Amino acid sequence: MIGILLGIRLLFKVFSLKKGSLRRPSLKRLVVAFVWTPLFSIHLLINQFFMLLDEVFFPSFKKQSTDRMTFIVGVPRTATTFVFHTLAKDQSNFTAFKLWEIILAPSIIQKYFFAFWKRMDQNGIWNHIAAFFDKILFSALKDIHEMSLSKPEEDESILLYSLSSAYLYYVFPETKLLDPLIFFDADLPESKRKKVMSFYHKCVQRHNYVYNRNEERIFLSKNPTFTAKMKSLKEEFPKCNFLYMYRTPRETIPSTISLNKSIFSIFNSVKQDEYPLQRDIAHMVLLWYEESLNRINENPSSRKILIFDKVRTMPEKLFQDVYEFLSIPMNKGVQIRLEHIQKESSSFQSQHKYPKDLGLQFENVDIRIKEIESSFDQINE
Repeated sequence: MIGILLGIRLLFKVFSLKKGSLRRPSLKRLVVAFVWTPLFSIHLLINQFFMLLDEVFFPSFKKQSTDRMTFIVGVPRTATTFVFHTLAKDQSNFTAFKLWEIILAPSIIQKYFFAFWKRMDQNGIWNHIAAFFDKILFSALKDIHEMSLSKPEEDESILLYSLSSAYLYYVFPETKLLDPLIFFDADLPESKRKKVMSFYHKCVQRHNYVYNRNEERIFLSKNPTFTAKMKSLKEEFPKCNFLYMYRTPRETIPSTISLNKSIFSIFNSVKQDEYPLQRDIAHMVLLWYEESLNRINENPSSRKILIFDKVRTMPEKLFQDVYEFLSIPMNKGVQIRLEHIQKESSSFQSQHKYPKDLGLQFENVDIRIKEIESSFDQINE
């Protein structure tokens, strides 16, 4: 169930009277109901309108090639953002959605409009607006990862415009309506998976049509949620490659539970000492691992496994291996940047603090973790 029907049903899930629910009536839920939902609905309709106009004024965009695509996947807290941002800085070889494009310009018409504005903006109004949003809005999200209108961002967000993004769960938690979007390949019927992938495909085509017409660069995408979409992505983009980030579930499960607390607290009533939905999140992470095992076994030539510990200890060698895997040259600027990253990695200390046993105490979790670790050891031999 995706699209308008799902949106209507979610409106009846804004509040929950169940004791202890994240959606219990509160100031934040009132803001979600009477501020966020109407504003988002208007924003969605505006962007959908302009995307519809693309079909009229730029119909040839649907012929735009998307052969060169690389997806950075892996469960949350596996350094996907670090790898994504590092590669995306090499703009001679990679292109990606930036946050401003996802929010303000998913259509071709909007992309051209903002490109014209920025080109004609002699007074730097755009830069002032971007700096304002970066400081006021995105600084509050720094616990998730570094965000800026000008930086590349997860394009799972663009699926919000078709009401088919797993991110809706943060706004409407504890509802089974969204499970098919979270466990995409496993739970969503094939016909609906194809519709979502077709929408995403057209969004990528729009980006390439404006910024990568001759496909001289690789389109780069990073989304932990796409770990649950690897089968559908390979079907939609047969020539795509995957960079799969691996870190033991013993570390990713507690870290993901802690991370989700920060995101849930934006839209829901979360107590200071509360880590909500621990069992559900642990189950989700484990299922994503188990599902992805099948996917990376099916397509060994189009995927490369990157080990989390090597991101911290051997980043220069790791990125050299990535460039070799993708068969692209590494220029001098990239080499200098990697040398700098290598030096910084030795002194890096994570500031993300949380209890290390979150989500690990539930029944069968330890057994499933051992099976996952063993399977990845065999694949990576």
